[in-house]
Amino acid sequence: MLVCWLVLLGLPATPSLAGVCEKLVDEHTCYDKDLRPSHGSETADQIQVGIHVYQVGPISESTMSMTSDLYVRMFWKDTRLQSMARRLQNSLNESDPADGGSSHASILTVKGDYAAAIWRPNIYFVDSVQESTPSEISQSQITLVQTNGKVLSSRRVVITTRCSIDLQMFPVDTQRCPVCFSSYEYHDQEQNISWRGVELSETARHTATFRIDENLKTSRHVKKWMEGSQEVSYTTLCLEIEVHRKYHIYIVTMF
Repeated sequence: MLVCWLVLLGLPATPSLAGVCEKLVDEHTCYDKDLRPSHGSETADQIQVGIHVYQVGPISESTMSMTSDLYVRMFWKDTRLQSMARRLQNSLNESDPADGGSSHASILTVKGDYAAAIWRPNIYFVDSVQESTPSEISQSQITLVQTNGKVLSSRRVVITTRCSIDLQMFPVDTQRCPVCFSSYEYHDQEQNISWRGVELSETARHTATFRIDENLKTSRHVKKWMEGSQEVSYTTLCLEIEVHRKYHIYIVTMF
């Protein structure tokens, strides 16, 4: 399988590659990134979300908050990209006669302005105090488009969320801090979000004062609302990060 890396870093591209890239998002494709893939139909777009917890901390008792370094990966299907990706595949095969037309660019990796021109789910973090993508990790954002219309969007984000910290059992306390997110623009009848999976990195299992439980818990909550005469529902997905204080540090300090 030939993987086509369309990496746009401001460097001069070859004429053939530049021409192929433009076909993905130019005005003649009738592609509107502001409209969801199933716009105009009664079908809800299915969005799967996976989270890789890269780092946890600091956890602050004074501000009742927890900071997490996460890789957020979203999976969905956009049939509008299907025909465009196939045209890109054919163009790439034709542009490389050395392959004799036998190569298949079934996965396109898109970055920069071209990634920004593709529709993506409008997901926001609930109870977020601060969210950032530092410049040193900005290149960790990537979008993969398959010729069957399936899309994977992955980005790294550092987020600080509220966490209700109970210190009654200090210093042998256990805290449970949720990281929740929901759809900002669409209800479930338009965009349905569900869990793809979660995982904890080895680098995230300890902080200076806490041990992170490796058994991450996920949950799904649905609330119903009336919008005019129509009842709609909104889904919130939550990841619970459980942390155990390293009490021996405080016992040593006491003596």
